[in-house]
Amino acid sequence: MKSIGTRRTIVGLALALGTVTAAAIPAAAAPAQVLSGYQCVSAETLTLWNAPSGGNAVGTWVRGTRFSNEGIDGSRFATRTLNTGVRVWVDANPAWSYPC
Repeated sequence: MKSIGTRRTIVGLALALGTVTAAAIPAAAAPAQVLSGYQCVSAETLTLWNAPSGGNAVGTWVRGTRFSNEGIDGSRFATRTLNTGVRVWVDANPAWSYPC
């Protein structure tokens, strides 16, 4: 019984002193990580445009495609094509993509 009381005291001290490491926290308690600057397509398709507003459609991405968010330009996210890195824009409406 003495060893259980000793362990509780040590754990209590560690908590009080802030020395508990992240490894001591169960994984289920850790928040989901959102990668800064990335969006995932939630629409069936998302049109790629060659200008921040207006312009011509130059392709589409499908649901689940992850793309870099280089900032909002007009009403669209500035980003780059996945294959060639050409600058394109996609609608910044939150109904079509989400941070991921």
